Amino acid sequence: MPAAEAEAAAPLADDDIRDLLSSLSSHDRLVLAVSGGPDSCGMMAVFARWRDMGGTVPDLSVACVDHG
Repeated sequence: MPAAEAEAAAPLADDDIRDLLSSLSSHDRLVLAVSGGPDSCGMMAVFARWRDMGGTVPDLSVACVDHG
């Protein structure tokens, strides 16, 4: 099936995000390397939701990566 016809994945629930990222809570800072593509934007959105949930979350920074 072409990508344009693929069904959108269901959004992650807050509990899913906590479960996926909880092992990173012990770090002081995380740097997200992003290219600006849809995967990178999705990753930033998930990390932003994790930060906004409160609790123990490292400082987050973003570094732009140019694949060109």
